Order: sequence, then C-alpha cells, then structure tokens
Amino acid sequence: MKAKHVLTLTAAIATYSSQVHSNDFNLGLEFKTNHLWHGSIVTPGPMVAGELTYKTADNKITLGLWGGTSFDGEYQEFTYFASYKFSKQLFIEIVNHGNHSSINNVDIFDYSSDPDKTGNFIDVGLGYTFAGEMPLSLYYSVIVQGIDTYLDESSGKNKQAYTNYLEASMPV
Repeated sequence: MKAKHVLTLTAAIATYSSQVHSNDFNLGLEFKTNHLWHGSIVTPGPMVAGELTYKTADNKITLGLWGGTSFDGEYQEFTYFASYKFSKQLFIEIVNHGNHSSINNVDIFDYSSDPDKTGNFIDVGLGYTFAGEMPLSLYYSVIVQGIDTYLDESSGKNKQAYTNYLEASMPV
C-alpha cells in the first residue's frame, strides 16, 4: 500500500453549535449527525464535540483542544493543536489527532506507530486564502508522525506513509 493522496469537495452536514467567547478564549460545543475529516467519514452516526481555544491578543497564535465522541461510544477522539497566522491570508498549523476509539488505557502522549497502543498522528498544515468577492481557500497537510503507516513489502516493516491532503474551498 502506498501513501494516500486525497482531493475532496466538502459538503455541509447538519450541525448544531453553541459557543461562548471571551477576549482570548473560545469554548464551543457541537452536536453533529456524523463526523467527516479530510473527506473521510470518521463516525457515521450522531456525535458531540467540544473545543477550547486560546488566541493571543494579536490573533496570530491559536492553541486549542478538541474532543469528540459518538453517541454509541464507538468513536472517541482527543486532539490538541497550535497555529500561527503570518497574515489574514496565510497560516501554518500543527495538530495531534488522537483517535482512541478502540484502545484501552490510552496514553495521549504515545507517538509510536503501534495502533494497539495509540491513535495519535501528527499533521502539519498550511493554508492560504485569496482575497476577493469569492475568496478561494487552499489548504495542504501532511501526516508526519504516528499511526499513518504502510507495510513495506520489500523489508516487511511498517514505514511512515506521509499521507497528503489537499483542499480547495470557496463560499457559495
């Protein structure tokens, strides 16, 4: 199996959101009919997700925590992230996704590639939005660490896959 390259068009799903803002902190809660991530269905059924973010006064740095679980308990994720805005149009981010759905005794700081011990993988992303009446946003990310692996047939060992994701979006 080779590294995956994904190009998607994202469709809206039914969500209910509630947010509480302060000058620097944002606390949000969502009820969703399902959960999509990078064009893939992570959980097909209803779920709840919460997010806590902190932004610096200049809005350049964002630090955050995100967690979600499906109503049936099959899906569980805990994610933490940081991003830096170079300008209104350009940002970079690093995200630790922790999908711990089928793991007992979770260690949220285990970055091994053993899916029986961790669901962590680190994603580095870069985004740019072109200005205008119909602003086009481009986003690229690559998984650089964790459970994103493939079996190398020549060596028989798991190797890092470096899965790539590219998204183009525009408001309609």
